[in-house]
Amino acid sequence: MIPPNIDQNAGPSQTGQQNQPPPPQIIRKTHISQAVIDALKRLPKHLKIKRNGEIEDRNAVRAVKRAQHSTNPNTFPDPNSDDESIITTSEAHEPDALSPASAMSSLLQKLSPASGKTLLRSLQLFGKRKPDEESSNVVAKKSRVERPEVSIQPGMCLPVAFHDFIKNLESYGVYTPLSMFTSPSLDIINATSATMATVKLNSANPADKAFRVIDTAVFESKHLREVDLDRAQWQEAARNYVSFVEEVHGSTSDQAVRWNAHFGFFSNVRDAEENFQAILTSDINLRHQYNARPFTYDIIVYRRELDMMIHKHDLRQVERRLGGNTGSSDNSRAPRAPPSLNGGGRGGRGGRGGGRGGGRGGAPFQGGTGGDALATVCLICGKRGHFFDSCTSTTFADNSPLFSVVNERDILTIRSRQTLCRSWNIRGNQASCTHDAAARSHLCTFCGKGHHAFSWTCRQNPPFQ
Repeated sequence: MIPPNIDQNAGPSQTGQQNQPPPPQIIRKTHISQAVIDALKRLPKHLKIKRNGEIEDRNAVRAVKRAQHSTNPNTFPDPNSDDESIITTSEAHEPDALSPASAMSSLLQKLSPASGKTLLRSLQLFGKRKPDEESSNVVAKKSRVERPEVSIQPGMCLPVAFHDFIKNLESYGVYTPLSMFTSPSLDIINATSATMATVKLNSANPADKAFRVIDTAVFESKHLREVDLDRAQWQEAARNYVSFVEEVHGSTSDQAVRWNAHFGFFSNVRDAEENFQAILTSDINLRHQYNARPFTYDIIVYRRELDMMIHKHDLRQVERRLGGNTGSSDNSRAPRAPPSLNGGGRGGRGGRGGGRGGGRGGAPFQGGTGGDALATVCLICGKRGHFFDSCTSTTFADNSPLFSVVNERDILTIRSRQTLCRSWNIRGNQASCTHDAAARSHLCTFCGKGHHAFSWTCRQNPPFQ
């Protein structure tokens, strides 16, 4: 008896194959090694695409071999392997493709040298704009030299203009000589700013680009030094400087108020023409100090500074006269002390002026003394060789007792402690005293009478030894 559902014509082998279950589905991997799989995942996107192209080429060869085997298994007995898996190129997790520059570099490497040069020339010609090609969106640049015009009337002088180069000096805290604020100097800066000598500023941050400003030293050497200003030039420059501060900081700013007071003080000094060199030196000293470390305006500080400068200039004139320099007069221009932050031997702003061991040091004396310190005569003891503020004598040369003594900057009578005027004792009626009569008495420092000390009425002018 033949069992049902069995084909009677089927052979034994065919019957056994029909009763067997189908083989399980195999999930194939590109590689069995997990390390290789991870390495493929980390490949850049363009390399994955390149490898996928190679895999597709090999899979196409396999497909042809399988077709040949299925058609003629005797001639093509090898059924060939299954297709390779394509590497996944997910957009969310893969890095970007090559940049345009990298792609161009890769392309040029594949070309021959001649082809690469031809391609580059073509790209350059393609990217170059034609001379007559204009864009409707291009806005014409404003000329760098174009400046606004000002209205003038017949007989009217042009208003003062401050170039940005001057403002840059102010912005970066560079000391600006007052000689740069005379009207001729401002005209020079406005007219020749494009070719003026400049200097690089030091930067606190090395990464910052160095900024260039006017070289003030070169400007002074070529045009005008502030120590050579006369009184008219100084007054003009002072007015222009205050106008500059008002333009930069505002007419009601603290800076404008401060510098108005600064120059107002020196402009209102009595006998300003005669004492101008002391005024100029004091002004330069105080502006140098302010540039190094700003400080508030204090009229007491200014009075002490000016008083000390007048005294120093008076002493220099006396040294010239005593040294045999008969050609110099009281109104001759005194040598200028270079500006310094401490004002020579002064003890700081408002401090002890001309104190012991003060600003002279080993500086040479002026006139025909050949630098001989014996040209100096003391207002206390009448002896040569030292200033009054370094006097240590207790008697005159004839052993008689002294009438006065030094107390820091001042000369006082020993008994009544009355303050005596130094400037008057040096120059007599030619002294330009600005103090009140009660502040410093016009009495001789040698005897207390009504003649000045260096008239040598009560004492003999000590000879050179």
